[in-house]
Amino acid sequence: MRVYKDGFVVLDWSLNRKLLVYMDARQFNLYDKEREEYLKFYKQENLNGLAFENSIYYPYTHLDVLEEYPFIEHLFIGQKKIKDFSAIKYVRQLKGLYFEDNSAEFDFTMVKESLEYLSTRWHAKLKNIEQLYHLKWLWIEQDDDDVHLPAQVEKLDFFRSKKTHLDALASCKAVKIIVLDKCTKLANIQGLKYVGQSIEELRIEKCKNLEDFSPILELDTLKSLKIIDWNKENKENLKYVYEKLVAKTDVNIHIHPKLK
Repeated sequence: MRVYKDGFVVLDWSLNRKLLVYMDARQFNLYDKEREEYLKFYKQENLNGLAFENSIYYPYTHLDVLEEYPFIEHLFIGQKKIKDFSAIKYVRQLKGLYFEDNSAEFDFTMVKESLEYLSTRWHAKLKNIEQLYHLKWLWIEQDDDDVHLPAQVEKLDFFRSKKTHLDALASCKAVKIIVLDKCTKLANIQGLKYVGQSIEELRIEKCKNLEDFSPILELDTLKSLKIIDWNKENKENLKYVYEKLVAKTDVNIHIHPKLK
């Protein structure tokens, strides 16, 4: 995050995501001239998104200011108090939507025509995520076996997922990268068979309930495999998979701790 001399704050997220930060709801009540200065700064710095930080004393409850920024491409929402997302309709070319922690109802059909990147913690009030037909990257936390995935997604990051299996991958036809991080309820990975002709990278970290890694052997297009902090009780199964992969493919394999 960078603070400019005039008090503007920019979240410099990556090379292609630079967001003007609204620190608290008082900025919604600025005089017209001050609001114009925000907009002027946004355009001068070639920013491409807005970030609404979590404010304890001046929380946001809506996003009406988006009417003044219909051209943004990325939207970060870190405020738990926002219940009204209807103003997102003003943003016609939204590519990235990033929820830090929100439990309000949200229907993804509002952004299905343009959204390519989504980061969210899952909860029951999120609707129609499978209708995000243009989604390329999904980072999702605490989802479960009932969550339907978008068909065209290319990268899937599951963090602390409540999934016990990966059958939801049956709808995914273009997945190239899958990350399974701290998915402690995941009991089997048989569902990887659904992406066996597309997946190129697989990372499994701290998923210690997994016992059988053999479905990995059926991933014909796999180029990179990382397995980190696995259950040592499953050493023999993992060693078998490792030896088979080494013998028949040129997959880049990283397993830690090392198999000895």
